[in-house]
Amino acid sequence: MQIESGNRTPAGPTRRPPRQPIEFTPRGLSADEAARYVGLGRTTFEALVAGRKMPKPKRVGGRNVYDRWALDAYFADLDDSASNRLDDLLSGAAA
Repeated sequence: MQIESGNRTPAGPTRRPPRQPIEFTPRGLSADEAARYVGLGRTTFEALVAGRKMPKPKRVGGRNVYDRWALDAYFADLDDSASNRLDDLLSGAAA
């Protein structure tokens, strides 16, 4: 620490204040964020992207960015016909 005119100032470069949390979900998401957004692990998410079950990212400034709205549309189109035994029992569909 250096002392100048009675004020203490840190030696070296000044640091930025910590980032404030975002109060909304951004439209563009990284691969990790996109996977988390749709409730999947990164590996499963990337397999769905490769299989064209999830959208490909847009290239923005050298980064891959997933459009949240496209994720919503693709997620809505995923096959949801698979049932599980508990759902069948609760709905009365199981015999």
